Amino acid sequence: MTSELEGYRERLAMLNDQALELIQGVSTEGLNWRPLGNAADPETNSLAATLIHLTGTQLYYIGAGLGGRPMQRDRAAEYRASVADPAVLEARVAQTNQMLAEVLPNLAPEKLEEQTKWNDRLVAGRWLILHIIGHSGQHLGHMQLTRQLWDSRGQGE
Repeated sequence: MTSELEGYRERLAMLNDQALELIQGVSTEGLNWRPLGNAADPETNSLAATLIHLTGTQLYYIGAGLGGRPMQRDRAAEYRASVADPAVLEARVAQTNQMLAEVLPNLAPEKLEEQTKWNDRLVAGRWLILHIIGHSGQHLGHMQLTRQLWDSRGQGE
């Protein structure tokens, strides 16, 4: 069972590291830029907000939900987030990867079958982990598109 859990940890950490690579070399303006809308009325999310949400989901469902770590989460605030320094995002990814390294390899095998709350329904722990992997990959794709849009601004004029 350990190899399954270690595989989940490796996949999530890889997705987190890929998200971190996407913000490398981006100015603070670029990290907080939204292709459409603004923080008060976000129709799209910034690189910073997406990365904060991506890690927030992992910290909440895996760290708190499966790992029993206390956490207060304001999901709506994740989408409004902006940063003044990319180091905030780097620290957030490091914190998340550290939590994954501590929780997943040490998770009792029965937790994978045990029912846990997700939104308003009960799901198996394994289902939740796999859902979070897919969710993280989806948001990584959002970040890739946002980065491409940021990089291409003004090139078609």
